[in-house]
Amino acid sequence: MPSDERTASLGSPRGPRTTEHLTSAQRALFRVMRDWQYGRIENMRVERGEPVLGSGARLVRIARLDGGRQRFDTAGEEQCQLKQEIHNLFEELTRLQDCLVLRLEFRNGLPMRLETVPLDGTVSESIGDIPRAETHSPRGSRKVNSTSNS
Repeated sequence: MPSDERTASLGSPRGPRTTEHLTSAQRALFRVMRDWQYGRIENMRVERGEPVLGSGARLVRIARLDGGRQRFDTAGEEQCQLKQEIHNLFEELTRLQDCLVLRLEFRNGLPMRLETVPLDGTVSESIGDIPRAETHSPRGSRKVNSTSNS
């Protein structure tokens, strides 16, 4: 087995396919989502493609009150095939490398939405630098934005 945990996490050319192929950081994130089932993780750093739980990350639990699906107990399943959503999450984090996860929402233990910003400073710090989208009236003629700085 390779000593480099990143190499071991590959599992296949496209990334981890079973829990056995996850790094310890990926496995910790997988367990949080599996154990909590519904919720979100906010302000989680990703360094070199690896999730960093702690250091400012916040876990928000969501309780289902609508009588939806019952929570299934998976605590004893240490080695299993990864669902496509889990695989996609770790593939995306690997692609992004260094970023801040503003919000990772998960339902039924599976990631559903991922919001990130880069950590390397390539994004403008000011929202004022982002070009405004044009607005159109129902007839298709262009409206003038009254809040523009002309």
